[in-house]
Amino acid sequence: MAELASSRGWGPGWPHAHTDRIVTAACGANRIKLPVRREIAVLVQRLVADLERQHGPFHPGQCWGFANRAIRGTRIPSNHSWGLAIDLDAPSNPMTTDPRAGHTIGSYASQMAAKYGFRWGGDYRGRKDFMHFEFMGTPASAEALARGGAAGLLSANGGRPALPAGGLHLGSSGEAVTWLQRRLNQIAGPGGHGALGGKPLAVDGVFGPQTDKVVKTFQAHRGLAVDGVVGAKTLAAL
Repeated sequence: MAELASSRGWGPGWPHAHTDRIVTAACGANRIKLPVRREIAVLVQRLVADLERQHGPFHPGQCWGFANRAIRGTRIPSNHSWGLAIDLDAPSNPMTTDPRAGHTIGSYASQMAAKYGFRWGGDYRGRKDFMHFEFMGTPASAEALARGGAAGLLSANGGRPALPAGGLHLGSSGEAVTWLQRRLNQIAGPGGHGALGGKPLAVDGVFGPQTDKVVKTFQAHRGLAVDGVVGAKTLAAL
């Protein structure tokens, strides 16, 4: 399970949610009304607009956002209780463990969600939640994404360098690669022991074969496309 939003600077969720920070974002062709945290309202609007270019308009009365509640069957606050999650066309995009279950939101949603700092429930391992999108960043990263997309995210979040167009890949170099190598060295290997690639990477700012290998190992462990390119989806997972 991902860390709680409270640990990323969003304050308390259920049962003491900050309802005064919730605004209504009018989204998509049908101007569906989604109550969300004000910091991500513009990101939600952009995400819905992108999704509708593939999916078609979403339906009023079948979409929702803020709800001051726990995760179903637990006492753990739902991301909905921070106003950081939305559900779209819920009746036709179920939460399910059935691999044959139908859903109208397709795999294109994964990359679109990552572009705006969200995770799509269709990417979950085990039980899928095809209706669900949740923001995975901090208030600062929300502001940066609203300003400048994925490149803005790195430049404003914790002093990280900007991500160049096309991402980072074999042959890249510079400050962004130095940050990437340091970040990968912070991630434990299988079982929580050792470095992800067996031994720590040299932090030299050069995206060489060993950095490529460790990036691919990380992508495989996270269920991402194993292409060695640090783009929006791999960045969001990092």
